[in-house]
Amino acid sequence: MAIVTIDTPGLYSLARNQMCLQLKTDNLFESPNVRHPNFKIVLEVKVKNSLGGFDTITVVRATPDDDGRAYFDLSCILLAYLKDESINFSTIVNTFLLSNNLFVLNDFNAEYAFCYYEEYGRPPTQQTTTVQSDTGFVYLGGVSDESSNQYANNYLGQITIDNSIMTFEPNCKPVCDDQPEFRAWFNYTENDYVDPVLSIDVKYRDGSGNNQTITLVGTVSKGESIVFQTGFEAIIQANFSNLDDIVSWEIYIVDQDDVPISNRYKYIRDCNYYDCKKYFIYLNSLGVPETFRATGRCTRNLELDRQLCVSQNAPKYNRSQKRKFQSGIEAKHIYLVRSGYMSKARVEAAEQLLISCEVAILHTDKDGSRIALPIIVLGKKFKISECWEALNVLEFNFEPSMSLGSYDNITL
Repeated sequence: MAIVTIDTPGLYSLARNQMCLQLKTDNLFESPNVRHPNFKIVLEVKVKNSLGGFDTITVVRATPDDDGRAYFDLSCILLAYLKDESINFSTIVNTFLLSNNLFVLNDFNAEYAFCYYEEYGRPPTQQTTTVQSDTGFVYLGGVSDESSNQYANNYLGQITIDNSIMTFEPNCKPVCDDQPEFRAWFNYTENDYVDPVLSIDVKYRDGSGNNQTITLVGTVSKGESIVFQTGFEAIIQANFSNLDDIVSWEIYIVDQDDVPISNRYKYIRDCNYYDCKKYFIYLNSLGVPETFRATGRCTRNLELDRQLCVSQNAPKYNRSQKRKFQSGIEAKHIYLVRSGYMSKARVEAAEQLLISCEVAILHTDKDGSRIALPIIVLGKKFKISECWEALNVLEFNFEPSMSLGSYDNITL
């Protein structure tokens, strides 16, 4: 008698999509139509630790149906683990901004396994040998469930050289010189380790070009991803000459033999001046930092919640005395942001910012240093696109994650 696996997650999974595990036992009944007392299938979920061993993070018990089948969704368990254990999103972004690091291994993933056995009796005890699964990889991300089930549940397993740059943003992105930009590459190859090299092709006004390469890190293991900077200040200024004549650049990953192992992504240099310009950095659907630029009008509102109390008048009161008192107040700034005109495809891609739980605004201090400050995007309904509308604008409200308290002259 044994438990068999009917359905299991693939080698690579996204924690925000369902990770269905279906187990079946043929040992449910001790006699016809009589179940073993307190029969459960017990599932232990384990995650690999820094020493190479596996730690149990949860134990789940499920009662099989009459066919002996038990169903588990591992995504709920592993998503909670990744949220608790991963490096704080703002910490990763500020590691880039404050330390001028060009790359970092993506920490929003884990290697996991599970084991299972039968339990029954009075009191219930383990009745079968524990069965250990193969290991898999899970990432703090997800794709739309509106897509086909095969696509949503196995997105990472379908990554090839044509989509290994982990973004859903349209190609040819317009960026300003001071705009921080990030991209990530997923090691989809059959090699256990890859030494990735960032290759950069720039184009000048006269049509000529130039190429430079940057070695990112020693090794990226199979199934891992590496996040790297791709903005003008980070990779173009330090590696190219004739900066005033550069109009665009393309980035892609090559191996140590200079063989491309990723798709290309192109940036268009935007040298226009904008009175209102704000940069929002968020964690995209695949768990990678990305930047959204807003160039439209920005409105700042002050929202107050006053706590008032009323006292009784004294017998011989006069008008100079108070009857109503303000016992407390809560204050916060609410910002209305307008993106400026964008293509329909770029507005649709910005849905990731509205959905993401991890969003920060880039703030420049008086000494010129920059820091990413966490914010909360407000609202439940946003206009994304409309038929026959050529010029699209995205509008949303946000508030800083820190309360205002008192006034100062710092504006986000």
